[in-house]
Formats: sequence, structure tokens, C-alpha cells
Amino acid sequence: MTNTAISPKVSGATLAGAVTALLVWVAGLLGLEVPGEAAVAVTTLITFTVGYFVPDPARIDTDTLNEDYPR
Repeated sequence: MTNTAISPKVSGATLAGAVTALLVWVAGLLGLEVPGEAAVAVTTLITFTVGYFVPDPARIDTDTLNEDYPR
């Protein structure tokens, strides 16, 4: 059976993209006009940052596991 669980790395990056889109929308409601290109750039940067720093459980080196990480 295939594991279809979503990786925390993917979930975090997706959530970052959605939150950034909402922030741009709220900024528009407050009268701050954000060009589309800037909104896309901010979304890309935040999504990359979150994706980079969230660990991928599939890539944990099993040789370095200790008591803090049960097998």
C-alpha cells in the first residue's frame, strides 16, 4: 500500500503561499496597492523559505537517530 500522507515540507510551503495571498488581499483592503509581480515575488520567497527550513521526515538519516527520534 502506498503512503499518501502529505509531507510537512509540502504542507508548510503550501500554507505559506496561501497566507501570503491573504496578506496581499488584506493590504489591498487597507488601501495599499501591491502590484501583481510583487505579490508573486513575495509569495515565492516566503514559500521557498518555509520549504527550505521545514524538515522532510523521509530524508532523516537513520544512522544519526537517537532517543529523541523513535524508530
